[in-house]
Amino acid sequence: MGTTLSEKNKKAIASGSNGNCYYVENDEDAILIDAGVITKQIVERMDRPGISLSKLRGVFISHEHTEHVRGIDVFYRKYS
Repeated sequence: MGTTLSEKNKKAIASGSNGNCYYVENDEDAILIDAGVITKQIVERMDRPGISLSKLRGVFISHEHTEHVRGIDVFYRKYS
């Protein structure tokens, strides 16, 4: 059986035609799905309760449209 994500396990960092980025976590680890806004916005928006950059283990890119990949290059170079 798979695990269903609750609202507490996923948070929208950005959503829409200007950029998409979602934070998904379990008890120990987290990933981003897409990085469609600039790195500065990703990091600033992650600086709120319930979101931890230290838990981040990777970024899943759904597809290569700009609104899904805009920030990945700088984010990767800065945080990998």
